[in-house]
Amino acid sequence: MAASLRAAATRILRPAGQGLRRLVHTQEHSGSTRALEEGYPAAQIQQQKEELYDLIADAYANSASSPADRYVLKVLSTQIKPRPRDPQWCEIITIKKAGNWALGGFCFVGGSIILAGLAQGVRKRAELEMPKPVEPYRIKRKLQKQVE
Repeated sequence: MAASLRAAATRILRPAGQGLRRLVHTQEHSGSTRALEEGYPAAQIQQQKEELYDLIADAYANSASSPADRYVLKVLSTQIKPRPRDPQWCEIITIKKAGNWALGGFCFVGGSIILAGLAQGVRKRAELEMPKPVEPYRIKRKLQKQVE
């Protein structure tokens, strides 16, 4: 299903009479720049994204979508206009936000642990390099002499 949706989307965006895409992507053969140069306005491309999102969202609601379709749905959810009343859009955006927060928290905690370990290592090294104080030995000797 994902392959057929992808093929349909490329056929819609490809101008009439043009053959298959080439395997070598250069600036001259890039589909997105070619679409913009040949008169496809950004509004029409945005409309196609909205329609593709609606089509995949319907398939996702009916459990007829593949993992590739779900990935395309997640990518499109950030490229379409916000839909706060759409439960699927809200779920995808919430999951993305939670993932970003979790990643940020993981990096913060990991960085804190690494910095604490480095600080403790520096402290231990400094303690080893410091000369030991003489006073405890003198006090110990005095106490031993008094006991004897």
